[in-house]
Amino acid sequence: MSKQQPFLCDKPYEFVPLLEKCEKEKYSSHNLVEKDTYSGKLKLEILVESPLHIGSRQQDYDEYGSVIKKQMRRNGCIIVPGSSLKGVVRSIAEAVSYSCAVKAPYQELERLLPPLNNTACKNINKEGLCITCSIFGMAGRKDSYRGKVQFEEFVMKSGSTVYEKLPPLKSPSCDKVCYFAGTEKEGERQKTGFLGRKFYGTGREAQIESNEKSRYEMIAPGSVLEGEVIFQNLRKEEGKVLFYALGIGHHFTMKLGYGKPLGYGETKVILKEVETLAKWYPSQRKLSVDMVKNWAEEYRSDSPAEIKKALQEFERIMGIKDHAKGSGVTDSN
Repeated sequence: MSKQQPFLCDKPYEFVPLLEKCEKEKYSSHNLVEKDTYSGKLKLEILVESPLHIGSRQQDYDEYGSVIKKQMRRNGCIIVPGSSLKGVVRSIAEAVSYSCAVKAPYQELERLLPPLNNTACKNINKEGLCITCSIFGMAGRKDSYRGKVQFEEFVMKSGSTVYEKLPPLKSPSCDKVCYFAGTEKEGERQKTGFLGRKFYGTGREAQIESNEKSRYEMIAPGSVLEGEVIFQNLRKEEGKVLFYALGIGHHFTMKLGYGKPLGYGETKVILKEVETLAKWYPSQRKLSVDMVKNWAEEYRSDSPAEIKKALQEFERIMGIKDHAKGSGVTDSN
């Protein structure tokens, strides 16, 4: 989509351009059960397709005294925190919906954004919330909103761990210039536009040469984790965005955790069961596994043309891979 992609050269990421507008609606109160909305929970599995590491502050040492960075655990069980999945799902939802502009610490950013989408949600009582902030929440200097979804911890139910040596990776903040398109003028690069939302794709893995490598404990390919996503007062249009962004339908590869530029953290989310509060609250609507899958598909097929372009670009970048990345030494759990 973007004519500025050649500026990226050999970077292991690409951008989904920002949509030209943002649509906002009145937010929902959390102390009420809204009529004709959906409340309940999704029971999900995360299938690990390439080694996955969610960092913790714990570390160990091998027989040579080298540091091993440990996978996150709770009460001895390997987990993926709900916040890790929520952050990735939110980023996807923002990229493929009429959501508010990115929050970035650059003073010149606003003039480079689309005129009808150049600020983040902030005055919720006056302006309302964009669809992503309504689903996932927002925090500002004056207003904040908890959102309609809660991501619980995902606990490993089957699988093993592996140990991988990874080179050090710099923070994306060290590469700020990458977010801007520009031209060379009088020996100085002039910023002319904002490229969009950044994703580490499945076909542009980084090639990093380094003798300094740390060992990471990682969840091995084929492992399965189980968890839940709880939702309240979800409108149908919000449900479509959420279910698509969760990867229901498997139209893209979702990446979690550390090492995404190197091809690590590739996962698939599988919907197992849906529970709703409709039997206790007659004003609420029923939701089933088939409905969730259908809504995700409807979002791809029935969205406006501008959103469809964003969906196509995102799916091109994050396309399904046929083979998971090879793993290192296995340690059963």
